[in-house]
Amino acid sequence: MRLSGMAVRDLQHYIALVDAGEQTVPDRLDMLREHRDTIRRQIRELTLSPPPPNTRSPRTAAMPENPDAKQHPPAAAVDDLWAERPVR
Repeated sequence: MRLSGMAVRDLQHYIALVDAGEQTVPDRLDMLREHRDTIRRQIRELTLSPPPPNTRSPRTAAMPENPDAKQHPPAAAVDDLWAERPVR
């Protein structure tokens, strides 16, 4: 349950309910249903929301403003690599 984002305080309360016995089953079910609804709401919000603004498409990932991207020479410089040169 902790991996699903349930707060430690809520986990401790759940464990206390378990320790209290069978009569707390309805309360435990309520807790679990509430947590399930919270997770479903978060998934829905994340699914419907646009990507964060700093997300870059693969096409623009190599642009100079990305300091981690490899720098590529401009197209004119690449074309110049294949230009014929006089033999010395």
